[in-house]
Amino acid sequence: MHIIVGASWEGYVVEQVSQLVKRKLEIYYYRTHHGTECDIVLVKRLKPFASIEIKYSSAPTLTKSFTLAIKDLETKFNFIITPDCDDFRIRENVKVCSLKTFLTRHLTDLLAM
Repeated sequence: MHIIVGASWEGYVVEQVSQLVKRKLEIYYYRTHHGTECDIVLVKRLKPFASIEIKYSSAPTLTKSFTLAIKDLETKFNFIITPDCDDFRIRENVKVCSLKTFLTRHLTDLLAM
């Protein structure tokens, strides 16, 4: 695996999501001065409602940083997006899914809310 694959994958996912949410939702990156971060925060009517972590792994783990970001932002919908995997819940309020599934199923549902 090349050292820039993760960053390249992350940029690709951000671009794909932003293309579909434009004018419907606001999209942000979240990072605190303590290092807590979230790759994508979807905001509707000035309220964060979905947090997304992007991982280039077929077996992602839930990081302390993403867990704290979810707590800080109080988002109801939370996802870890990977290149290719079956959907599963890694925790009650966090779903792991592939980019394709997120874009075609989960994001469509979020935009309809």
